[in-house]
Amino acid sequence: MIGKSNKGFTLIELVIVVSIIFTVGTVAINIPKIEELRYEAFVKSVYNAMQTGRELAMSSGKYGSRCTIVDDTVKIDNFYGDMIIDIPENVSISINMDSFYLSPTTSGSTAGTMTIYHEKLKQQYRITVAVVSGKITLYKD
Repeated sequence: MIGKSNKGFTLIELVIVVSIIFTVGTVAINIPKIEELRYEAFVKSVYNAMQTGRELAMSSGKYGSRCTIVDDTVKIDNFYGDMIIDIPENVSISINMDSFYLSPTTSGSTAGTMTIYHEKLKQQYRITVAVVSGKITLYKD
């Protein structure tokens, strides 16, 4: 048809634009959730490393493990080697003492609390070491 003007969009053009808008919207909505999942994974890795340090101390029967904050890392050192976990951005960690000592016996562990706070998400976890038993517990505040 000669002389016919082409006004409007084709169906394929509309489908492409709608799918681009949908993809950008989905990614923008999920960014805070991704940040939260990374934070939770970090907290659980610190908790699991402390549990492992305690189990290694208990299995050795004579060598304890020590958990400290060194520069921007959480360090758990013991007779078998060091476990080092990098602290991610927007996360701050405080311990109510210099370090935790995880004893090879049930009565020698240092009791205390490690607080892990994410400034951007405003979420906080606490990892506590109980006084006589040395039991390590994770709490979400």
